[in-house]
Amino acid sequence: MANTLHITRTKFISLDEAGRATGESWGFRAYDDMSTTYSNLFDTLDELLGASPEDLIRLLARDNDVGRSLVAYPFEFGRPVYVDEEPIRIPDDLAKILCK
Repeated sequence: MANTLHITRTKFISLDEAGRATGESWGFRAYDDMSTTYSNLFDTLDELLGASPEDLIRLLARDNDVGRSLVAYPFEFGRPVYVDEEPIRIPDDLAKILCK
């Protein structure tokens, strides 16, 4: 049962067709053995770094069907989510969202 969920803070850089940077945003990548998704909802690096690991898990769980299903699996089996390589317990307040 290796299907471990990872959330990794990420800087996204948009490129034009010549490969020149045209913009940047911040957020996270989320992935396990079966799925992947991302969020680039943060306007600044400080905003991203100010978000707790639990905040990132909440954002993912409240996201689309992919995000919710990524968090639902470890929740169901009582497993942690690895945020920036640290094991984090899924917040209890997500139970109502994940058990729908």
